[in-house]
Amino acid sequence: MTRATVLLATTALSLLLSSCTEDIVGDDLFGTGTMTATIDGQPWEATSIIAVRTNLAATVSGVDSDGVTVRLFFEPGPSDSYPVDENTPNELSVTDGGVTWSASETGGSGTITLSTLTAARGVGTFSFTALVVGGSGAPQRAVTAGAFDIRW
Repeated sequence: MTRATVLLATTALSLLLSSCTEDIVGDDLFGTGTMTATIDGQPWEATSIIAVRTNLAATVSGVDSDGVTVRLFFEPGPSDSYPVDENTPNELSVTDGGVTWSASETGGSGTITLSTLTAARGVGTFSFTALVVGGSGAPQRAVTAGAFDIRW
């Protein structure tokens, strides 16, 4: 599966999650676990999570009850810390009200740190500063104190 395919699939699923109610899309359909962060100083907690892992890449996406989505995409490697900058294919983003802010090889910065990565489970922390992608909105968003504990 190519990086573009994984990104397209997770973006589509993120949009699906953000447009559905808990009665239609529950945790059991896409995965289990927890995902939390602080976005611009405000607490955020996912009510639904999608977690996809292949031998090439992993994506964790969570959406809260207001439709705010946080997405992590990274290519696992030999270390347990994954920078997000112009030298890596890793990407972190937040989508709120139809506007997306992203930290990726084209701008912004961040880090994903894993404490557990197995075929069945991923546990880690993340933080990033994301830049607005098209559209209108604040020029950047700060996501801090991010944490996830998910089952693939």
